[in-house]
Amino acid sequence: MTSIKIVSTIATILVACLIAFTSSAVLDVSKNFKFCSCTKDFSPVCATNGITYPNKCIFNCNNVKGDLNIIPCGLFTLELVGDTCTRKCNHLKRLVCGTDGVTYENPCMFKCAQQVKPSLKMAHMGHC
Repeated sequence: MTSIKIVSTIATILVACLIAFTSSAVLDVSKNFKFCSCTKDFSPVCATNGITYPNKCIFNCNNVKGDLNIIPCGLFTLELVGDTCTRKCNHLKRLVCGTDGVTYENPCMFKCAQQVKPSLKMAHMGHC
């Protein structure tokens, strides 16, 4: 009987630790807030600025001015005026800096722009 009681106690402690660990996980995404506390839950939301945020809380923390809106992810299409470039790209944020000084959201968006600007080259990964 004693070994069953010990196993039961250990199981209870493990469950309590697991609950405490998962519920207290926070991410400091303070950009415009002194401290913005969000869970690490991954439930992506896409915004009108072309950035995909890991969850709605992090989106809200980065939308201090209130000028961003949530849009459906995966429906973004880059349409360059005067050209046939309508390549559908996802919202995965892997910034690419072009030699034109423009920061593109990801390599797909960069390749789309290259269809219109054949001389466009990648300067480097990241913001320009």
